[in-house]
Amino acid sequence: KDGADMIVALSTPAAQEAVAAVQNTNIRVVFAGENNAETTLGIKNSDRPEGNITGVAGQIPVSQTIDLALKGNAGLKKLGLLYSGGETSVNAVLEEARSYCNGKGVEIAEKAVNSDGEIPQAAAQLCAETDALLTVADNALAAAASKIAEEAKKAKKPWYAGSASLVQEGALAAVGLDYSELGRTAADMAVGLMAGKQVSQVPVEFLRTGEIYFNQETQAELDITF
Repeated sequence: KDGADMIVALSTPAAQEAVAAVQNTNIRVVFAGENNAETTLGIKNSDRPEGNITGVAGQIPVSQTIDLALKGNAGLKKLGLLYSGGETSVNAVLEEARSYCNGKGVEIAEKAVNSDGEIPQAAAQLCAETDALLTVADNALAAAASKIAEEAKKAKKPWYAGSASLVQEGALAAVGLDYSELGRTAADMAVGLMAGKQVSQVPVEFLRTGEIYFNQETQAELDITF
C-alpha cells in the first residue's frame, strides 16, 4: 500500500506473506532464510527465477549437525527427532536426517507436534527414550525453544538444533546459518535489482556452509567435550 518497489522478507512466514501480497503487481520480493523456496514460494527455476521473486536460501545439510552430535556423544545410538507437523518446508530436511542416521547406524525416534501445547510433552518423551534430541530449522518450534530447553535440561540430555538463536535459548549446540552473510548476500541482490537487473538475471543463492555454535553453560551442565 505504501508503493514500495521491493520487499525484503526475512524467514519463511514473512516470505510467504510477501509473495502473496505482491500478486498481480510489479513489486519484487527478495527472500532471506527460506530453506525450500520451490515448495513454499513456488520458485520452479532457481537459476533463472520466473516472475518477481528471488533470494537467498539457507540449505545447510542436517548431516553436519548429526556429525556434531556424534562427536559430542560417542555412544549415541538413538536420536530423538522433534518437528512441527505443519511445517512442510522441513520435509526434505527430515528425509535427509533419516537417511543419514540410517547410514551411521543411529536409530531415530520421531515426534511431530501440531500445537504449542504438545511441545513440552513430546520433548520430554523423546528425551526419556533417546540419547540426544535433534530439531531442524522449524519456525513453530523456535517459538517454544525455552520449553524444549527446559525439558532437555531436566532429562540431562543434549539438544542439538538448527540455528544459533536456539543455542542462546539453551540448546547445547547447533550448525546454523551465518546470518550476517545471509544479510549481506540478500542486500547485494536487492541493490542489483534496484539498479536495473531483471529478477531472471538474479539466481537464487544457496548458503550451504554453517557456523558451529555452543552454549557453554549447557555444555558445562552436561559435562560434554567436543
